[in-house]
Amino acid sequence: MRYGGDEYVVILPGQEIAEAHEKVDRIRDAVAAATYLTAQGRDIRATASFGLATYPRDARDKEALLAAADDCLFRSKAGGRNRVTVAGPGGA
Repeated sequence: MRYGGDEYVVILPGQEIAEAHEKVDRIRDAVAAATYLTAQGRDIRATASFGLATYPRDARDKEALLAAADDCLFRSKAGGRNRVTVAGPGGA
């Protein structure tokens, strides 16, 4: 689901935090390993930063869950990008 200008939301129903973190790390690794626009003679590489929050561990409703994940995303970007920041119990 498209969330913001360059932000997307990935929903992983029924995932414990460790499982979700592992899946998000695999997505991050796949993005970093891929090359883009090779057919156009370019060799572009990209990275991705993620914020990870789970319900009900980190939020009581969907708005708070998105806010917690968004806060973690911005902490990932501020911390050097191409990383996953996980919300702590009770909120980011």
